Amino acid sequence: VLENKSGQDYKTIIIPTVSVLPQKDIRILKTFAKAGGHVIFMGQKPLMVEDRTFRNADKTSNLRWAIHDPSGKLTAKVMDVLPNPDLKFDKPDTAIEYVHRHLKNGEVYFLFNRSDKKQERTVTVKGLGQAQVWNANTGQIHLAGKAQEGHGLVRMPLKLKPNGSEFIVVGSEP
Repeated sequence: VLENKSGQDYKTIIIPTVSVLPQKDIRILKTFAKAGGHVIFMGQKPLMVEDRTFRNADKTSNLRWAIHDPSGKLTAKVMDVLPNPDLKFDKPDTAIEYVHRHLKNGEVYFLFNRSDKKQERTVTVKGLGQAQVWNANTGQIHLAGKAQEGHGLVRMPLKLKPNGSEFIVVGSEP
């Protein structure tokens, strides 16, 4: 698992077609793969690796520790190694975006509706415990109505106003 500076964990890293990668990034990715993470090169693999300058770039060394899908598409080979999503809607919608943070005592999801239309969905999120909805504009907090818990997931209705946002907080403590 790779953790970024804000505490997000990654089990899979997808790299789109790229011509050159820094040697330090190759070392990090290789270490990540050897520790059980998945590195996927989608499309063309990097042709060159640079150490300090492009003038001294070398041809790409052995990348057999990574998965390569030359099609650049989400094929079955790629889908097989992707982790289960941490948030899923009953109907896909590109208007709703989210950010997820894992905390010691729970999960925090910040959802925002990028459209000027009301969005109503059923959302399933990873988390153990009681779900709450925090209104990002008013600060009001209430228990998620009709939330169903089980197997480390919470399923609940979601209503977002046009251009609206909310937090979903799931944890053992209300």
